[in-house]
Amino acid sequence: MIKLFKPLEKQKEIRGILKSYSEDEMILVQDEKEIKIEVKNIALARTVFDW
Repeated sequence: MIKLFKPLEKQKEIRGILKSYSEDEMILVQDEKEIKIEVKNIALARTVFDW
C-alpha cells in the first residue's frame, strides 16, 4: 500500500504488486496496468500480505 502526498489519477492511496524500484520512481502493477510513482510523492509505503 502506498499513500501519496498528492493524488495520482485521482487516488491518494494505491495498492498493487511492486514490479520495480529505483532512486527516482517505483512501479506497481494493479489490475494488469503499470503505475509509475515518483518516490518524492510517496508519503508512506507498507507491505500488505495477501493471504
